[in-house]
Amino acid sequence: MVAVAQLVRASDCGSEGRGFETHQSPRKALGNCPVLFFIRPRYCLIFNYLSFLCKSKLLGMLYLIPVISAFITWFVTWVIFKLIFSPIRPVNLGFFTLQGILPKHQPSIANDLGKYVAQQFPVDSIKQSIASPEKIKAILPFVEQHIDDFLRNKLPKKMPVIAMFIGDSTINQMKATLMGELDELIPKLIGQYLDKTAEEVDIAGLVAKKIETVSMEELSQNFYGKMGKTITAIQWSAAAFGFVAGWIQWCIAIGF
Repeated sequence: MVAVAQLVRASDCGSEGRGFETHQSPRKALGNCPVLFFIRPRYCLIFNYLSFLCKSKLLGMLYLIPVISAFITWFVTWVIFKLIFSPIRPVNLGFFTLQGILPKHQPSIANDLGKYVAQQFPVDSIKQSIASPEKIKAILPFVEQHIDDFLRNKLPKKMPVIAMFIGDSTINQMKATLMGELDELIPKLIGQYLDKTAEEVDIAGLVAKKIETVSMEELSQNFYGKMGKTITAIQWSAAAFGFVAGWIQWCIAIGF
């Protein structure tokens, strides 16, 4: 019994009981592997180099954001101004038909402008403007001169018998009487003439027809000729705004 107890104690304290444990740690064994020792550092260098290239390429693309944004805003502004008149005739693009804004809506614009002009210049306002007392007084001297010439020169030639019985005093009385009547008659004549004209003439239709016949080629040339510098300034202002907006986006992208 004593021998068995000593044998058990020796087994518990001896090194033969460690046969179930590994004699080397996995990390140490992996580190001593010659193949992994050769590959691992080079793999890390390659990975770091590829990561640097990706980051550099991404940063290089981010630097283009302000330039691209400025070009887009300039191009969009250029297209908008071109679409005001061009294309003058419809162009079928398959899914839709493209035509300039003014050429496409020229008939409706003409009708709207004709109605607007007719509303802004009614017959009553025109009548009041033409038949105003100031305008009547302005033409009375001319009428008086014409009546005087008629009574003194033309009437004796056409009716010699009457000319024998009238003198200067009679001519002055007749002229004064006629001028008084004409002072009241002229405004009525003008009013009746304008009323008759308004019934027969369609002001809105005349204006609309005139606008519809306007040549878009000539109108576009005049427009771009007179507004060319202003349009260029607007385009470059839009490009500057786009550049600033792109720069702000770039700052946000890099985490500024």
